[in-house]
Amino acid sequence: MEDQNILIDQLEDKLIDHPQSTGDGEESYQEKLTERASQILSGKWGLPSGANGLDNTSFYNFLLTKPVLHYQYLDYDDLRLELAEWFVSSDLLALPTIEFEEPFDMEDAFRMGFHPSLNLSRQSSQVNHLYYYILGEYKTLEDELQHLNRIELNCARFMAHALFQKVLSLFVSLLQKYITNASDYVSPSNSVDAFGINIQRLATVLYFSITVATLSNDRPASMEKIVFDSCLLEHVTKLIEVWKQYPSNTLKIRSFILLLSKLILFEFGDSAHLTKVENLLNKNTEPQKKGNTVKEALTCSPLEFFSMKEDLHDKYPLSEGLNPQDGQPLERERSEFMALNSHSSSMTNLIEAPRTNKGHTVLGQLPTQTLHISTPVSSPPTTPSDFMSGGEKIRKMYHVHQGMPLIYPYIAQQTVPQAIMEADHLLDTTAKKDYTFEQFYDERMAFMKQERGISDCYSSQTDGKFTTLTSTQMHESDLQRCKTSIERVEKFYSSCAAQLQALVEVLKCVISSNKLDVNLRDLECEVNIEGSFISKFGADPEVSNQVRSALFRKLESFKVKDTTLKAVSRILILLLKWFKTSNILKSFYFGTILVDSHYMTTFMDFISDSFNNNALQRTDDENSSLSSYDILASQNRILNPPIDLPQYDFFNYCLGKTEPPSKVRLLNRVPICRMKHELTPNGERIVNIDEFNRSYCTILTNLFSVTNELLIENMSHRIIMFNETKPTDLMKIILLNFENDFLQKPILEIFKKLTPYQGRKWRASNMDVISRVYLNLRLSLKDDWLCGKDLESDFNSCYDQELALRSLIQFYNMHHYPEQMRCLGLTLAER
Repeated sequence: MEDQNILIDQLEDKLIDHPQSTGDGEESYQEKLTERASQILSGKWGLPSGANGLDNTSFYNFLLTKPVLHYQYLDYDDLRLELAEWFVSSDLLALPTIEFEEPFDMEDAFRMGFHPSLNLSRQSSQVNHLYYYILGEYKTLEDELQHLNRIELNCARFMAHALFQKVLSLFVSLLQKYITNASDYVSPSNSVDAFGINIQRLATVLYFSITVATLSNDRPASMEKIVFDSCLLEHVTKLIEVWKQYPSNTLKIRSFILLLSKLILFEFGDSAHLTKVENLLNKNTEPQKKGNTVKEALTCSPLEFFSMKEDLHDKYPLSEGLNPQDGQPLERERSEFMALNSHSSSMTNLIEAPRTNKGHTVLGQLPTQTLHISTPVSSPPTTPSDFMSGGEKIRKMYHVHQGMPLIYPYIAQQTVPQAIMEADHLLDTTAKKDYTFEQFYDERMAFMKQERGISDCYSSQTDGKFTTLTSTQMHESDLQRCKTSIERVEKFYSSCAAQLQALVEVLKCVISSNKLDVNLRDLECEVNIEGSFISKFGADPEVSNQVRSALFRKLESFKVKDTTLKAVSRILILLLKWFKTSNILKSFYFGTILVDSHYMTTFMDFISDSFNNNALQRTDDENSSLSSYDILASQNRILNPPIDLPQYDFFNYCLGKTEPPSKVRLLNRVPICRMKHELTPNGERIVNIDEFNRSYCTILTNLFSVTNELLIENMSHRIIMFNETKPTDLMKIILLNFENDFLQKPILEIFKKLTPYQGRKWRASNMDVISRVYLNLRLSLKDDWLCGKDLESDFNSCYDQELALRSLIQFYNMHHYPEQMRCLGLTLAER
């Protein structure tokens, strides 16, 4: 490597000391670089002959390789997979006991059955017959596609009939009964077991119906209203809280987690609908300004606008009021905001403090700029490079004060330089205020009034701004659906804010329990008959089958854990994002619960177990030709095949296909560096990765998005907490080895928040990551995240800042949801 640096330095010195007399210097330099690049590409580094040349060539090819992961994030999978993931092997074993020759009469069931007083402490033929009908009456079918179509048809008929509302009311009453008397269902008995079976089968009926309705384009509007009015989502959330206090095997909590995931998608909406709601809220918050219609135009947040305007006016006081027609709303808010931060001692001043130059630990001490940027002053020569050939080279460098550089010369007739006038106009036309800023600002003003005793804000009621939303570009039905979604989020939070803590604890336990406690290569060897240790030594076939069955059940437990974790990750990210549409402080409250439950540590343990885990890798002898980095990048839970057990698949089981597979693949045997590649015209080696674990990619994308939501911008305490878990190395492995926009975007956003708190050496060795942030994320008008942070001030104020945020969250909850806070032991003092 030292010889290579000397060669590159020699090339640079030659161009500096002996420039060509004719022709452009840049062209000459480009020719030399092109020649050098062709030498590297061909493997002729110009080094002495030996093994190093071959090693360097392979390393260079590795750097050029671009693995493209063909993964697309979806809120839900295809209907067949969504339905099959509901069942486990114990559910399938009970299917042969349910069979009805006569067809299900829905009218008769509506008139005579499913009465609220129905005794479900014993087996119910009514429940079993409906259960068999919703499962597609599989005994009469011989084809999987026919079975799936029958399920869709039966579910559609069921949802369109009045029986659906009657069954839903019965199910909700059963949940209420369990929530009220949960301690009675802890000890097993015949009646308790029968109650658990009946409630599980009714949950299956509703899960199938809601899943079919969610994935269909024409869901009945009457069904949406029935589900919403029944408060099923709230009851399932409260059931999970009660189950945490009184855990028992009567209820399969996994089933209710999957049902909760589908209910959130059904009642609130998917990611596409969430985007529509956010756009509607933003357009109602601040209409688009004239002259700024470009979609990709650079913008700045209100806080950045306030700080940059303040810096501008501090240096050029006469620049204030140059553009009276532009930016008036935010200009008035700026004056009020800066006055509050300068002349008040409110706790909320710490949450969004303007980062001005005069308040910066370093920039505030810079000397006044005396010279223009067009007349630089030469600095003393820097220390020559150790690799520089031909003796010491004196090079001139020019240092310019970077506090406020000017582009245009100063004209005496102007009170303010032209560059400053343009900058002021640019700020006024690009400042963008979104709905979260207005929500946060309103609650902050209410908090400050209560803080000073100006008014009693606790007596005011929750506003209903979502009812006044309007749109000239959206169809009336879409507009009404957006309003309905926000109304449902508000209703859910007002009913279940006290249960969110218990919900998070249960969901976090699912994440922490998703670990491999056995070696996959040993499992793969024993499950496959030709490599089985028992088969080699001629064991009894019956014993061998028993061992294989036990191993298959172990593999099934891993698969069930992944399915449950996918639902958990979906619940977390959807709740965080949908709470934000109602009010940003709802999302902050839910995020605070996640932070306090040590989500960040649990998440990084999960990532470490998914990559740096010997149980996911082949033997040392098989990996002897690979580097440790290649092993981490190629043998992990992304590239290892998903666990496929067709004998435990619902549709296969209904068709009688219960034979286990003869061969099972659990490990990836082809490293990325040896996968087939395609050479692009730009010289890039593209590796198309089509075989991977899609469920794990969904989990990873969701959990990284959750982490990104928890790391609130300009809130240093949480970023420092997450940085202590040492996440950068593992995130970099995922980022650099799997090119995928859905997976990389949240990782890049996390890196953007973490980078200012890393050292200089880390930044120097991770410029590839920093470059990707600039290339792939949307730029802002003030992109000083890399080196513009006042780290000393952030470290000193991070705890106070977190305390101020939590105080505002508590005020918001006590202000709008006192009944929910009373359940947590928080009440207002009597006056």
